[in-house]
Amino acid sequence: MTTTYAGTRHPLSPETARHEVEDAIEYVAPTADLDTIETDDPIWPAFGLDEQAFERFVQALVEHTHVPIEPADRPRLASLDSAVAFLVVASRTREPV
Repeated sequence: MTTTYAGTRHPLSPETARHEVEDAIEYVAPTADLDTIETDDPIWPAFGLDEQAFERFVQALVEHTHVPIEPADRPRLASLDSAVAFLVVASRTREPV
């Protein structure tokens, strides 16, 4: 997981962001096989996950990356590719939490 310090911005590389997203998915869905979906497929329907699992996923991302994720950002976390892109940009443009 990424090491950050409160109040200090640490931009994520695409590789680090992908690792963080994959770790968060594995946290909420330990049996999910990430090799079974395309990187632009919707994550949640592919693994049959519910809203509660999605919220745990979001919380795990915030805790490990310190990137704030607002309710309006949730659609940007729909696929591996979109979640990675969101984290890369947000880690450069938002104040860490």
